[in-house]
Amino acid sequence: QDELVFCFTCPAEQAGIGGCNCYEDVYFLERDSEKCQIKMGTAEVTAFKWIHIESLEKALRSGNEEYVPRSSLYLDAFFKLLTMRTTAAMPIRQMTSR
Repeated sequence: QDELVFCFTCPAEQAGIGGCNCYEDVYFLERDSEKCQIKMGTAEVTAFKWIHIESLEKALRSGNEEYVPRSSLYLDAFFKLLTMRTTAAMPIRQMTSR
């Protein structure tokens, strides 16, 4: 838990698409995809994969249905901070919600 880095809080207005209106706290946790062993919970996660940052941003901004929808406010803050922390060639884990 000491490795988690708090990044921002963002309103999540998803009631119109079957979700709920709430606030989401966003944290980053850096891991080497070659050495990381994933143990996925099943309560809110249906899948995960390693993906390059550029591909993730394109998928989220285009509304790709494989991913949980995110507001422009969320995406702008997320990718600004992520870009500051890493390079576009480094993959990250993206989780998709039920």
